[in-house]
Amino acid sequence: MQTQAIPFLSLPPEADSPARPRPDLERLDLDALCARAVQLRVFPAVFNNIRALGLLDCLSPESVWVERFRQNYVRNLALRHEEAQIVNGLSQAGIPCRAVKGVGLVELLYPDLSWRSVEDIDLLVAAGDVALAYHRLKELGLRDAQQPWTLLALSRQIAQPPYAFPEILLIKREFLIELHWDWVGENFPPGAPASDQEAFLTYLCLHAGKSFWSSLQKPCDIELYLRKFGDRIEWGRFWRLAKKSGWDRICAASFHLCSILFERPLRPEEQRGSTKSARVLADQAARALLGEATPGWWSHRAFRLLRVYGWRQRISRCWRWLAPPPWHWNHPPGASVSTAGVWMTRYRQLLSQALARLVPFRRWSHYLQRAGELSLADWRCVGRAILTLLAVYIGLRIVPFDRLQRWATSVRTGAPEDGGATGEAIRRTAWLVDVAANHHVVPMRCLARSLALAWMLARRGISTQVKLGVRKDGEQFLAHAWLEWRGERVNDPHQVAQQFVELAPAPSQKEFSRALLTCLR
Repeated sequence: MQTQAIPFLSLPPEADSPARPRPDLERLDLDALCARAVQLRVFPAVFNNIRALGLLDCLSPESVWVERFRQNYVRNLALRHEEAQIVNGLSQAGIPCRAVKGVGLVELLYPDLSWRSVEDIDLLVAAGDVALAYHRLKELGLRDAQQPWTLLALSRQIAQPPYAFPEILLIKREFLIELHWDWVGENFPPGAPASDQEAFLTYLCLHAGKSFWSSLQKPCDIELYLRKFGDRIEWGRFWRLAKKSGWDRICAASFHLCSILFERPLRPEEQRGSTKSARVLADQAARALLGEATPGWWSHRAFRLLRVYGWRQRISRCWRWLAPPPWHWNHPPGASVSTAGVWMTRYRQLLSQALARLVPFRRWSHYLQRAGELSLADWRCVGRAILTLLAVYIGLRIVPFDRLQRWATSVRTGAPEDGGATGEAIRRTAWLVDVAANHHVVPMRCLARSLALAWMLARRGISTQVKLGVRKDGEQFLAHAWLEWRGERVNDPHQVAQQFVELAPAPSQKEFSRALLTCLR
């Protein structure tokens, strides 16, 4: 009953339409109904309908739904303000930009901004203006959701086909901004995108199908748009645009899904592009939304996406999943990037992910996933660290400490001073030495780690100092070793060294030194 009530409550009531028999809401658990509405992303509309029916008193006193509803409305107001500022900033730079979907869609289809949740700001620009828009947005104070795009990676991202999710993600304060260039109309819209009704309806269906109709919110948008503008749409042009862009199956499936969810017959115009595969897609999406389908391996997102594509798109989509994505080419300017190196990195990551899924032990699965994140240079560093740690471990038992320390910290002759090193690169090397030490065949304590790291950095021309410290814990004597570069600890992430008293560079008492080194080995 709760699932059947949600489609009924997810749309604003129609003023002129005859009243449909509604579910017996007084007998429902409204708190559970609201929780399910949140999962389907139609909570604001459901809450508004519950309030209009005078059923707010049926909610439990300790429920959080009223506050959640208010927060959604406030967020939408803030998003509208930010969206206007960003669009105005791009327009002043001479870059045509349109806000698509988002708060504008809510104002177009719903009674007010409290009826629908908006997660982000969707911006639409022409494909040729993407790079200019991206750099202008960065000048306006937006930052990348992940790492900044370089020219090479950005050009590859712009060249992505429409079905490969062509978008760039940025962040302003806590708001996510999506930059799109996948408009399906013949020309870039001169005004509001919704004014081109056929292209805008295709766009709504396209973005609903890309997520395999994973939320009820997008079918609601399509249904409301059909109710409001269905009589004005030139359906011949609509189906031509849908077929030209390759999304005719998605559009037909979206219309079938709306007829199932909102219990209405399909209009003759909506049936023009109907096929058996579109009806099957709609039935699967409806069962998933209404909780009637049992999840299985075939419900994985990748398999669901492949169902909405044609055969050519499926082959191309699978190939692009295997090929390096654009952000794999995202290297700093001046860095030497080889095509073979990018492809090797991609396939090494895919191999580690595949092995992680095959391994039955969760711990090893986690290790394999982390291993896929390491570059070839990282693996070389780990291998060198394993051998160096073993040499230091043996040397601590057969070579005097002062001699071993000089060997480890002596900078290689002819190496540039500090090797052009940065603190981040040194800390990365320290982390890789710890990775090698944590998985070594013999236990490696802090002194062996510090000496091994000092030797590896000295080979790059980086001068460091090995520090020793002691403290008493009750009757127990404890010692610790760490490495410093320019007075900064580089292999002491938990700041353990702060608990120890640093010793002079050369302890004067032989017995004391021997006892100290025994604790550190």
